[in-house]
Amino acid sequence: MEKALDLLRGSIRCAAKCRYPERFLNLCARNGIAFTDMGRAGADVVEVTVHRRDYIRLKQMAEKGSFSLRVLKKNGMPYLLWGMRKRYVLFAAMILCLLTAWVMSLFVWEIRITGNKKLTDTEILSALRGVGVKIGTFGPGIQQAYISNELMRKVPGLAFIAVNVSGSRATVIVRESTPPPQMVDMGQPAKVVALKTGVIERMTVLAGGRISSGGDTVLAGDTMVSAEVADLLGGIHLTHAMADVYARTWYERGTCIPAVSFRKVYTGQTRTKYSLILAGKRFNLYINSERGFAYCDSTTRRRALLLPGGSVLPITLVSETLSEYTPVPEEADVESTAAFLEERMTAALEKEIADCNGTVERKSFWPEVGDGRICVMMEAECREQIAKSVPLSDEEILQIRTGQNGPEGEKTG
Repeated sequence: MEKALDLLRGSIRCAAKCRYPERFLNLCARNGIAFTDMGRAGADVVEVTVHRRDYIRLKQMAEKGSFSLRVLKKNGMPYLLWGMRKRYVLFAAMILCLLTAWVMSLFVWEIRITGNKKLTDTEILSALRGVGVKIGTFGPGIQQAYISNELMRKVPGLAFIAVNVSGSRATVIVRESTPPPQMVDMGQPAKVVALKTGVIERMTVLAGGRISSGGDTVLAGDTMVSAEVADLLGGIHLTHAMADVYARTWYERGTCIPAVSFRKVYTGQTRTKYSLILAGKRFNLYINSERGFAYCDSTTRRRALLLPGGSVLPITLVSETLSEYTPVPEEADVESTAAFLEERMTAALEKEIADCNGTVERKSFWPEVGDGRICVMMEAECREQIAKSVPLSDEEILQIRTGQNGPEGEKTG
């Protein structure tokens, strides 16, 4: 930013000849004259770069005889314009370019989205296009309050959204809403069933009639707590059964990868292709679109053109570099490969049982090598919460109330 300001204000590289150069520097400091790039050009000559206005002040001080000034170089917009004062075509072209850049900076050429976790950038960009905000939209015409209200109404899962336009960049700030906790209808009769097959270790019945107890083996879907509860008069009424049931569960898993892998050996041969993206349209700056290498890695770099102050122009230079390599086969190390597979299988199991507050108590692995593959088998014992309340169907409620044998137990009438 400072360089851009210096370019607009103009600067002069000058040499000050003084018997004592330190006095010249002290004089600049006392009078608030800022200088940069100081250098010595001799015992009594010091070179500095100052702003155009400060040079005028220094020239007035030099007339008193304490030092002499000599201009070495002039830089900046004022001198460029002065040099072009008689070149009308170039002057008009430069003014036209500046006006074009200024006009282009009034349109949105970059959209940044922050704060989204569940909602994808594609979903938010699609919703923005629906309310008229996209690449090439006139920035001052964006009604931020209207757009925020429309997006809150059309996009589910939003708690807050704001569209801030700064120059040619639009920043979309997203805050996603937290889903409300699931409401449990305590008036709805329900039973507790087992989510997974296991051996019950600990069971706490909060409501309902106990069917299973600690040490029992249950299969997935078995009823552990019924909805039927006896009252003081000897009758049966239905309730919403609830329980905490922790059980030991077992898993057997296996995964394999090829025993022969390929290592990349780079040849040093590279090829770079350039293209321009202008207002969303891509223009290739090369003729042959073929890669040219049988095996290669591709690295793409994008560089957007910026105006002073950070405004983005609708011009992006894209460079794609292709690096050739030769695939060299090599035997995979069994020990390191097995360790990698064990770590990946453990992470997958822990993620799977996380929803059930599960922990891995014990696990064992053994590798198997054959048929061109390295396989690792796993046996794991876990401890999980396997209880789930399931509402009774109308048929089950009718069977219980009419005293027929239902799916949960004996005849009650």
